[in-house]
Amino acid sequence: PNAAPTVDPDFDRQNNLFEFVAGGIPTSNASHFVIGITSIPGQPNQKSIIFTPRLAGRTYIVQTSTTLLAPSWSPLTSFTIADNGTTRTITDTSANGARKFYRVEISKP
Repeated sequence: PNAAPTVDPDFDRQNNLFEFVAGGIPTSNASHFVIGITSIPGQPNQKSIIFTPRLAGRTYIVQTSTTLLAPSWSPLTSFTIADNGTTRTITDTSANGARKFYRVEISKP
């Protein structure tokens, strides 16, 4: 029963299917996908989206929306990428406006 796709045996709020795609270990609550957003000092129109783990054999697309009410997600179009081991930093170079939400779409062929 703990092997079902929608089960979360380690209680980290990431189910087995998500952890498989993201590269986590479904039975370890220390192993999970993490995303964060930080401001860049001196660059008020830029934000860094930092996530880990980033693994070979997966595609990562950062998407944005201006609302969470019936959101319309679209790929981030103006950005830079920096990788450091399994951590990826995507810098949104046009993070202007009153509000912007981010998510990372992960796919594994």
